[in-house]
Amino acid sequence: RSEDGGSTWASVASPSTSMLLSVWGDGTVFVACGADATILRSEDAGLTWGVVEHASAGEVLRKIATAADGTLYVSGTPFFLMQSKDLGKTWQRLSDPSFLGFESISTMGNRLVGVSESSLWIQHDTRDGWSRATTSVSYQTDVWASDGGRAVSINNAGVVSDVDTSGENWIMQKWILRGYALTAIWGSNDDGSVYVSSASGIV
Repeated sequence: RSEDGGSTWASVASPSTSMLLSVWGDGTVFVACGADATILRSEDAGLTWGVVEHASAGEVLRKIATAADGTLYVSGTPFFLMQSKDLGKTWQRLSDPSFLGFESISTMGNRLVGVSESSLWIQHDTRDGWSRATTSVSYQTDVWASDGGRAVSINNAGVVSDVDTSGENWIMQKWILRGYALTAIWGSNDDGSVYVSSASGIV
C-alpha cells in the first residue's frame, strides 16, 4: 500500500496466502482477487482486508473490471464471469457468456470487452448479449480500456491491437514486441499514449 503516489510502499496484512492477480478500488473500497477463487475486500482504503465468501470454488480469478453503473465484474479460469452490484460484498456467477471462454475483461463506459482464445467480444450494454468484434489477432490474453473510450489488447506472441471508440474494429499494430506481453496501462495525458511491458522491456 502506498500513500504517496507509489514513491514508497508498506506491507499490509492479508487474510489469505493465495496469489492475488488483480485489484480495483474507488479510493475507499478496494477489492482484490486471485488464485483459489480468492476475493478480498477492504472498506478503509486498503488498511485492513477481509475474505469475501462466494459460491465459486477452485477457480483462478484473473481480472476485475467496473462498468459505468458501478457494477463490478470478475473474469476467471476455467472461463467464467461473475458480477457484484454492491461493490464486492456479494457475487453472482453469470452463465450467459460462459461459452466464450474469457481470458480477461475490461469496460468501455457501460460496454464490456472480453478477450478469448479465438476473438474479442463486446457487450454494448450490460443488459444485452455479446457480439463478436472484428479482429485478425488470435489468442488474446488481456485487454485494458481507457477513460476516453478506447482499448488495447495483447496476445501471447506480443501482438498489440488497438480499437476505435465503437469497440467494433480492432487493428493489429505494425510493431511486435520481443517476448511475451505482460501488461499495459494508458498514459495520464489525453494524447492516447499507452505503455506495454514485455519480457524484453517496456514500449
